[in-house]
Order: sequence, then structure tokens, then C-alpha cells
Amino acid sequence: MSSDPARARLRAALGLLALALGPVVLALGPVVLALGPVVLATGCGHRGHPVAPAPSLPATPREARFRQRGGALDAAATYPVERLGPRRLKPPAAPALLYLVPRSPGDLTGWDTPAREREFVRDAGAWGFPAFDDAAVGSSVSRVDTLVLEKLGEPRVHPSRRHLQPLPGAGAATTETPKAVVVAVALEDAIGRSLPSARAVLRPVVPPLPALQGFAATPEETGVRLAWTPPADTRAPKVAVWRRLASESEAWDPWRVVDASAGSLLDETARYGDDLVYAAAALREATGGEAGEVPAISEFSRVDTIAFRDVFPPLPPSDLDAVAEAGAVRVFWFPGGSADEARARVERQVEAAPGPAGRAAPDPAGRAAPDPTGSAAPQPADSAAPEPPWTPVAVVDAPESYALDRDVVPERRYRYRVTVEDRAGNPAAPAGPSPWVSPRPPEPPPAAPGPGAGR
Repeated sequence: MSSDPARARLRAALGLLALALGPVVLALGPVVLALGPVVLATGCGHRGHPVAPAPSLPATPREARFRQRGGALDAAATYPVERLGPRRLKPPAAPALLYLVPRSPGDLTGWDTPAREREFVRDAGAWGFPAFDDAAVGSSVSRVDTLVLEKLGEPRVHPSRRHLQPLPGAGAATTETPKAVVVAVALEDAIGRSLPSARAVLRPVVPPLPALQGFAATPEETGVRLAWTPPADTRAPKVAVWRRLASESEAWDPWRVVDASAGSLLDETARYGDDLVYAAAALREATGGEAGEVPAISEFSRVDTIAFRDVFPPLPPSDLDAVAEAGAVRVFWFPGGSADEARARVERQVEAAPGPAGRAAPDPAGRAAPDPTGSAAPQPADSAAPEPPWTPVAVVDAPESYALDRDVVPERRYRYRVTVEDRAGNPAAPAGPSPWVSPRPPEPPPAAPGPGAGR
């Protein structure tokens, strides 16, 4: 009987202990679950298989594009000069052109699939381009590199092979340019090389397209006229034109592509004040139908910087006329129609007054004025007196097309001319002169009302 109270006290103590340890066990539960796999992996006492480290390759180049330019291959891409892993690039870092000559000339499809990517990585040769500046490591760099096409036919040794064998189809016995090549770019540093960019199919154009002849740029009032001699080589039916401001770098894509037979192109986007640079090349667009096929252009034909300035006068006005009014002369004209016409300057001539000894003024038609004394033989009007000077009357802002001259007297005759200017101050040829005209006498003021008016 004495053991029953002892057992009861033990059970009570164990219950209190369980209540105290319950929260601790609940708190340690996630830790035990997290450490479980580690205990299972290491608790057997045997060493496990080695685990491969995470890949730390240079990042794959982006936006890769290619073109054959003359006898060379241009490769453009954006190179993220950093790694996929935590470690930065180890200089020297440089782009590389990867190329593969297919065993069969018709084997030009599917190179962007994962299976063919592995084949390309395994069998492609590489040409290294100049390294980036150390200062560029750690940022993204966009640039264009060039390789002479003949180098693609030279024997090359795959860097992963120990035996000195040329690549399959890479032209071991000849240095001729291959008929077709699959190309890509990659980024490599002192430790490794990135995966290749998107692949493209190059069908070298041999011989290269000849450069355009006679390429020139001439400023006109409405833009810059680009002209060239249409090429006789029928392999290049198009002409590609590059346009940029002198302060900008040249873009990869052309600004315009037109038929080569056109012979000219007007750049209507040019604005006065622009300093422009142009280049042009004969173009053979991709014709094989494979995705990513490389186009071919000739070497660039360039022109010096064109300073496009407004040195072109506006069109002169037309149908100038002068009409007599009471105490004034009204001058009319029709604008020439230039878009940048800014103002019109109105000038006049005043017929000369009778000269000394009663000599009359010259007749505006050119006939000699009669001599009142009868002592002198008739003389041409031009020899009797010099032509009167032109004096300013008014400056009229566009689009107004008339002026009123009130500084006149009825006893004199006047004629007018009009010169329009554009916003840059370029004057057009004067329009006129108008016929001679005399103003009518001013109208008398109304009579004052007499006495008693209005009653």
C-alpha cells in the first residue's frame, strides 16, 4: 500500500516535466527536420560520391548578328562581361568567332536546336578577337569584330583535342573559302568559354561584291540628295544606306534599303543645322531561306560630313500690283509658296520731279521729255537722269501679302517692288517693279454743319 502514493507522485512529476518540455520539443521540430538529410548522408560512416561544382562559365553573348562585308565577316554582339557564377571574369577576356563547316553542304538546318548545339560546341573551330580593356570587365560591351573570310578555310586544331588533326570539313588541304559555314560568337576568359550565341548560316559571296561608284551627297532645299552609279553586278540588286549625325556612332542596321537601279535617294528627314554622315553599300540579301542566314554587302562608300544649312532662297512672289487710293497707294502680291517664308520687304521708286530750267521728268516708258525752250534735241530718258533709288516702305510678316503706302502726294508717280525672305534671312529675287501709279487726292473732310443745323 505504501508504494501507491510514491507511484502517484512519480506520475505527477513526469506529467509536469512533459508539460515543461513540450514547447521546447515543438520549437526544435523544424531544426530536426532540416538536419535529417544531413544525418542520413553522413551518418553511415562512408564517404559519398563527389558533387560537381556549379558551372561558372562566362555569360553567353546577346543580340549576335553577322554580315559579309567585302571579303570579310563582321560579327556584332553585346557581351555581358561577367560570369553566371559568383566569380568575376579573369582577364584577358575576349570575344571569339566559332565556326563549323558542315560535312555536307546541304546540312544547314536545325543548328539552333539543343542537340545540334552540342554538336556545334564539340566540333566548331574558333578564331580569337582582340581582348577587352581591363576597365570594361564588369560591364556589358557592344562591339563589332571582323575576320577575313579566307581564314575560315585554313586548317584549324580543335582546342579540346590532343592530336593535331584539322576540324572536319575545315579545308585541311586547301585555303579556299568554304561554300557554307555555320557561325556564332562566344565570350572567353583565362579560364573558360561561354556557350555559343545563336547560330547563323554564312554562304560566302565569292568574289566579293564591288563597292558602289560615284556615291555623293548634295544638299537641296528639301533635304540631302544621295546619288550613286547603279552597279553593273547583278548579284546586288539593292543598295543599303547608313545615316547618322556626326556626333553619333554608326548603327549596324541600315537607315534605308532601296533598289540599286534608282540611282538616288532624297533624305527628307534632314533638318537645317544638322551635320550628317552617310555611307552606302551594295546589298545582297539572304536568299537561301534558312533562318539566320547572313546577308552580304560591299565595302562601304562614304562621304565627308555634310553641313546641312539653309542657304536656299524662297520662291519670289507673283502678280505684283499697285492700286491708287485716296491719299495712298495699296500694294498687292501673291506669296511664292515657300514653307519657310518669313517676311516681305516693300520698296518704292519716286518718279523724278521736273529738273532745272523747266526740264520735265523723264517719261516712265523711256521716251524723252520735251524741252520747253526747244534748244536741245530729244534725248533718251536714261541719259537725261539716273534711275531713282529704291527706298523702304514697309516690312510685312508672312502670311500677309499687301502693304499701304500713305507717304505719297498726288502730284508724283510711284512704282514698287517686293522682296521676300525666309527664316534664315535668305532673300528671293525681287518681284516687280509694278506699273507707275499716282494716288488720288485725299477726300475733303465732311463740311461742318451750318448755323441752325439739326433744329
